[in-house]
Order: sequence, then structure tokens, then C-alpha cells
Amino acid sequence: MPTILVVDDKDSMRNMLSETLSGEGYRVDATSDGKRALDLIRNKAYDLVLTDLKMPDTDGLAVLSGAKEVDNETPVILMTAYGTIEDAVQAMKLGAYDFITKPFDTEHLCVLVNRALENRRMVAENTLLREELLADHGVANIIGKNEKMIELCGLIQKVAKSDASVLLQGESGTGKELFARAIHQLSNRRE
Repeated sequence: MPTILVVDDKDSMRNMLSETLSGEGYRVDATSDGKRALDLIRNKAYDLVLTDLKMPDTDGLAVLSGAKEVDNETPVILMTAYGTIEDAVQAMKLGAYDFITKPFDTEHLCVLVNRALENRRMVAENTLLREELLADHGVANIIGKNEKMIELCGLIQKVAKSDASVLLQGESGTGKELFARAIHQLSNRRE
């Protein structure tokens, strides 16, 4: 069950959002100020942060920056009653998932939250699959502890980062294809 942090200095808005999201089946933590939100973000993993933009002391942009500092993949949705295009642009530049103006329809908010959480799930799954692929075809798949093999693995990592062409030579069965896959998987062109 995903955990969401709601940050809003207005008690009525914070309570309404907490009840709505809890009703959708999410675990919800709520706080009224940005400083407390930053403490919570540093000490607990959140799947999504929903924060007001304009708050006394620490505003929503500071909460956004703090959340991205801890985990760049955490989606942050900013809410405001005083939204301007400049605020929205700045929030998006800082990595906000979306920007929503108050008052808003709770159904629209729930769709937005579901979309953000699904996007986070797909990004995490994609990262995991990439790591598995690298483990299957990268240097970790090459077994050997002698000096020459360790030297070759270091050389693979160096040439993989360059745009140079690589010629692999050797007798049949010596692992040329294994080394070629490792170089490809470690390169910038693996996509």
C-alpha cells in the first residue's frame, strides 16, 4: 500500500485530503508545515508527496527540493490557490510531477495521484530490469580471478565509455561474445 505525505497549512484542506486519500486505500501522513515535512521525508520513505505551494516559513518549492534530494524518483504534486504560470514553470523545472490549482475536484486529484504512483512503479520496475540485465550481461557475468582477467575487466569498463571501435580476437570458446556483450551493456549506446 503506497504511503503519501500531505503538506498543507490549512487544517480543513489537510484533513479533507487525508480522508480522501485514506478512502482510496493509501497510507497518509499529514503535516501543516514545510520544516516538519522535510524531517518526515528524511526519516521515512514516501511514494508521493502532495504539498501546498504557499506556506509560512518553508514553502512547497523547498519541500519539493528536499524530496528530490532524498529520492529523485519521488513524485511531488504541488497545489496552490494563487497559481501563476511562473510558479508552475519553476515547479516543473525543479522536478514536480504536476501542479494543480485550488479548488480542485477530488476525483481529478485521485486520478493524478494514481497516475503519478503508477509512473513511479514503472520507473522502479524499469530500473530493476536494467540492473538485472546488466548483471546478466555485464562484467559481473565474467568469472575469473587471475591478474589478466581482472585487467581485462578494467579495460572493458574503460573502452565501454568511449566511442572507439573495439576488435576482439581470440580462439573459439575464449569468451569473445561475453566480453562484447559486457562492453555493449556498459556503453552509452546500450539502448
